Amino acid sequence: MSSKIDLGDGRMAEWTAPTTPIYLLYHDLPAEKGDAVQVGNIEDLHNWVERSKSDFRFYVQDIFLGLFSFALGAFIWIAHKHIE
Repeated sequence: MSSKIDLGDGRMAEWTAPTTPIYLLYHDLPAEKGDAVQVGNIEDLHNWVERSKSDFRFYVQDIFLGLFSFALGAFIWIAHKHIE
């Protein structure tokens, strides 16, 4: 299910329903029936992308920056001890 609106000047606005199914198409030899399997819908894909972005943000902001801050502090402390 989708909708299309003409905005004028040759521009179009489109919307696709989140319940639109996504299919995985494959062809196995010898060919059998059922070469297409529904793997989810657009909402599942959207949720997967958002979860992946959230996980990446967690690893970069919390894990990497936390370890980097600790390592930088340790490096400055060691460098300061050797200067004295």
